[in-house]
Amino acid sequence: MAEILHPGVYVNEVQTGNAPIEGVGTSTAGFVGYAKRGPVGKPVFVTSWTDFVNKFSFGLDSPFMSNANLAYAVYGFFQNGGTRAYIVRAAGPSASKASAVFTDGSDNEVINVEVIDEGAFGNKVTVTLVEVAGGVGYDFIVRLDGNIVGEYTNVSLDPENDNFIEYVVNGIDKFVKVTATGVAPAPVELNVEKALTGGRDGLTDATDSTLIDAFKAFDEVRANILVCPESQSNAVNQQGLAYAEKTLSFYVMDGLLDANLETIQQERDQYNSEYGALYYPWIKVNDPIAKGADKTRFVPVGGHVAGVMARIDGLRGVFKAPAGLDSVVRGALDVKTVVTDPIQDILNPKGINAIRPMAGAGIVIWGARTVSSNPQVRYINVRRSLLYLRESLQSGTRWAVFEPNNEVLWNKMTTSARGFLLGEYRRGMFKGTSPDSAFFVKCDAELNPQSEIDAGRVNMDIGVAINKPGEFIVINIGQWAGGSQE
Repeated sequence: MAEILHPGVYVNEVQTGNAPIEGVGTSTAGFVGYAKRGPVGKPVFVTSWTDFVNKFSFGLDSPFMSNANLAYAVYGFFQNGGTRAYIVRAAGPSASKASAVFTDGSDNEVINVEVIDEGAFGNKVTVTLVEVAGGVGYDFIVRLDGNIVGEYTNVSLDPENDNFIEYVVNGIDKFVKVTATGVAPAPVELNVEKALTGGRDGLTDATDSTLIDAFKAFDEVRANILVCPESQSNAVNQQGLAYAEKTLSFYVMDGLLDANLETIQQERDQYNSEYGALYYPWIKVNDPIAKGADKTRFVPVGGHVAGVMARIDGLRGVFKAPAGLDSVVRGALDVKTVVTDPIQDILNPKGINAIRPMAGAGIVIWGARTVSSNPQVRYINVRRSLLYLRESLQSGTRWAVFEPNNEVLWNKMTTSARGFLLGEYRRGMFKGTSPDSAFFVKCDAELNPQSEIDAGRVNMDIGVAINKPGEFIVINIGQWAGGSQE
């Protein structure tokens, strides 16, 4: 408030009411997998398939790889309604960057040129130093597969020059980084294309440990749904579940490609977590890089499932189970194994979610269970709704930190939380014929005696009754003699 010194009318803006709590996002996906290019072990945010292509295969023929599933999973995510994702590129120890060196006449290094990202694609890069007439500078040209992808004119090898090659190229060129010695001897190999060599993808020695280490990148970012399409091993899935629990997200797992009824049950028995779900079988999709007449391949469905989750979150809300006739898997042409009703009689009680063709609908997700043995969090939408509520309440009550710990604060927090939960009740998240039967909020002197106040704690209890999906629709029908029936 301004200091009041002279007579007059003073008008001040003040905050009225309680700070509203806004729901957090629920459908940002996190992918771990193999790509042709891109930073290794670092999360890269993408908002569309085109964005993914630009960041992970810019200038290359295709982002798809015959020995990797990442691009197919990301494509399926965006195809099915996803809009936000973090991509973490994994690579084995042998991954390296292609490079080349320009030397002077005495074999002293003058310029080192290195591809920005690890990968064999770097071996397709060439660079050329063209001496400018008069010998006062050079044109630096970058080519990929013979096509010019970067051209920088009249660059200098003198760091005192504003057109020093490092200043001009680094951070601008999308393929290479240049390091100059800082002196200006005349380099040899002028006016010829110089090939960069030594680039390796690092897939030949990539292991489960490679993928497991890549999960650490999610410590830096916030993803709601995690997917690792490159491996369905127990070790990788256990790590995915552990990271989901640690980061308050949800992990989507796939069965093995050739899993049958017996082996998929054995896979399922390895897991007990409310932070993940197992899907079966794989799906057939179009394959732009396939050889021969058959332009399709089977891929794990996890990326597509994540997209369906995002789509349903946006259309209905996180409280709607990501399954049913509105969960069509876009892009799925067929399934590796047809799950019939008798087969799903075995799979569903074990928490294995089937991908099934349904007449008139297409290929849909026909299961909504976690891999938890706890019946309270049996359903995916219940677990994800609890995560949503937890994060929204945590984020929406930060304003209360360091406020005076008294009845005024408790009432404000209660009002804010009730307002938020009432909005979710009206959207359909909770069961109950009235708000009082759907949730409760308690933050008062009983929960916050003087001992808690002295310890600096504010305690608030919240209980919610989240709607569970109608998994079994039972209709009893029989013959009727006719007449009225009250």
